[in-house]
Amino acid sequence: MLIKVLSLIFAFIVGVMHKVLRNRSKIYIVVLLILAIGIGSRIGFIFLILFVILSHNGKIKSLKNNLIFVFNVIFSLFFFAYLIQLRMQDEHGIIPYIAYVFDSFQEILNYFMFNLYYVIVFGVFVTARTISDDIVSWGSIYISLNPLPGSMAGWYDIFKDMRINKYCPYSSNGEVFSMGVFFTVIYYLFLGVIFGFFENKFRQFLINNKKLQAFVLLLILILHITYGFEYNLRSSVRYIYYGFFILLVFRFFGVIRKSIFVKNT
Repeated sequence: MLIKVLSLIFAFIVGVMHKVLRNRSKIYIVVLLILAIGIGSRIGFIFLILFVILSHNGKIKSLKNNLIFVFNVIFSLFFFAYLIQLRMQDEHGIIPYIAYVFDSFQEILNYFMFNLYYVIVFGVFVTARTISDDIVSWGSIYISLNPLPGSMAGWYDIFKDMRINKYCPYSSNGEVFSMGVFFTVIYYLFLGVIFGFFENKFRQFLINNKKLQAFVLLLILILHITYGFEYNLRSSVRYIYYGFFILLVFRFFGVIRKSIFVKNT
């Protein structure tokens, strides 16, 4: 978990420094993505999308740069579809994972297209199937909400049971609904309080003309909502934790910037 947190900070720094050290920042993000691929971690998608957003923020606004930004976002989603499938492979490690791109490019493309359909339509049916299978328990809820790494929380002991099939996990919303009305009401009330907190931070960013920070926070929350229909509860809740972490990073850099300003004056 500590390595992931430090890697997120590094990805943020690399994105910010892109305007000054363009070529070097690109090398750094490539190295970071290779490390993410090597362990088959989907957090590599967060690294890439953070870099895409932060590096675009430092560019002159033009049609060409906007088109490049859209292309990079689409590529990031394609990269995400690739990362999702890595843990399903028979062989693991950086070499088999990279070879998979060349051996199964069409399969990755199909999964990318399926993800779009999954989010828009199919997620509703997955939620219904999650409820009807009635596989969720208090134990699995505890593991799903546990912020510790999967190996420490016990996720790898149950994750195979938390899927409809090899390619389709149960949905976050379905897992919550499966626990009954009382838990569902409490969970979404608490989630509403958290979203209210994030909304307040989002408004503060906009008032203070910190559009970049507002956009990054909004992206994290959108990913949480999207994951609610598409992936397990544990996967969607991670983005709530990432949201708090991102705010902590913003706060940290804000303090450093203020201290430098005071020192110079």
